[in-house]
Amino acid sequence: MRKLRSGTIVNISSLGGRIGLMPFLTAYHVSKFAVEGFTESLRQELTEFNIDVIWIEPGAIRSSFIDNSKSAKNYNPQDSPYSKMIQKVFEGFESVMGDSSSPRDVAETILNAVNTPTPNVRYPVGKDAEYALKVRAKLSDKEMEKWARESYMDKEGFIRE
Repeated sequence: MRKLRSGTIVNISSLGGRIGLMPFLTAYHVSKFAVEGFTESLRQELTEFNIDVIWIEPGAIRSSFIDNSKSAKNYNPQDSPYSKMIQKVFEGFESVMGDSSSPRDVAETILNAVNTPTPNVRYPVGKDAEYALKVRAKLSDKEMEKWARESYMDKEGFIRE
């Protein structure tokens, strides 16, 4: 790409790389925040070579994400100080997953991005990602924490006006 002085690199991150919304998924958020920082730095390094570096930031995507989190979901001993919170969070996750985007939505976003002559830097995917980013832009850090906590522990999910 440097020799050709052209190209596009697409990194897949997550809404979870911009906003630490989900309790008990700290390692997930850490990895996604790392992808965000890597991508921001890489953009700076490659701009003089006319290489675009963009990232895709899906929200909830229809997948087995919740089922694959069973180790945390099943860790619910009665004497744990987190047992009630874990239960509420996973009930909220199930609601969010019911309104999730399809993997096809992510693929179409990537295809559109790489076929655009002047791609955006970031591409949120899904109504939940777009809504959460709008909310984040309006709230203080403490207000955002409260909104996220209430949203993910509510069976209604977090796409509420």
